Parts: sequence; C-alpha cells; structure tokens
Amino acid sequence: MSVVNNYKIVLPMKPFGKARPRCRGKTPPYMPAEYKQKVKDVQSQVNLSEVPDGPVVVFIHIYYPMPKSWSVAKKDLARGKLCPRKPDIDNVAGAILDAIFPESSGGDSRVVGLIVYRYWSDEPKMSINILKLGENEYYDDKNSL
Repeated sequence: MSVVNNYKIVLPMKPFGKARPRCRGKTPPYMPAEYKQKVKDVQSQVNLSEVPDGPVVVFIHIYYPMPKSWSVAKKDLARGKLCPRKPDIDNVAGAILDAIFPESSGGDSRVVGLIVYRYWSDEPKMSINILKLGENEYYDDKNSL
C-alpha cells in the first residue's frame, strides 16, 4: 500500500453530532441553523483545497472534556482512556465528514474507510487524518488491531 498524500488537522473545539433535518408544515426539510454554524466553524479551520481528492481513508480521534464535577483522582484515571458517551460516535463522524467533504465537492462518498475513536481529555478537540490511496489500493489496518 502506498499513500499518495495525506492531510492532518486538529480542531480545538467541542465535538458535536450530526443534526437531524427539521420539518415545518409543508416546507421542505432543513438543517438547524446551529448545526450549519458548527459545520462552517469546522470549514473555517480546514483548508478544503488541501484535502486529498479521490478515494480516502479517514481517521478521527475525538477528545471529550471530562465533567467538572469529577474529582482530580477520577480525572487522572480517565484521562486518555476510551470515552463511551453521547453524542453517538457515528453522528460525530458524520458531522465532521459533512464539513470536510461538502456536497459541492462531491460529498463524502469518496471515503472508503473510516476509523473513529473517542477519548477523555482535559480539553475538547478533534484530530483528523485523511489518507489518499492510490488506484486499486486499500489501507490494511490489521497490524494495528
């Protein structure tokens, strides 16, 4: 496997989930304004022209802030450990992919692989690594399991 190029970015912001479309009466479905703003915030930090085109594998590491109510000892135990909490991991990944791969550029249909982890952290952030694959190649992640 040869990676043609890659793009890495760390977004220093609280993770958010993909919103569900809203409907009012006979108007067409629309996305909530708050969600649209968060997507724009991500896009403002991402240089979309540097995001590889063609088939890509995306690695997302999501860091959630630990609750302020936790004791120092509990925070020390949890820091860096996997974090099972809301919003669902697929909703967070969907929101990030919507922002990085907008419909105007073909959407996220070119994402052929996706690996997402979430951790407890002192500060919220999202770390994204996008690897472009060459023709007829795939990313073999068996060694990292």
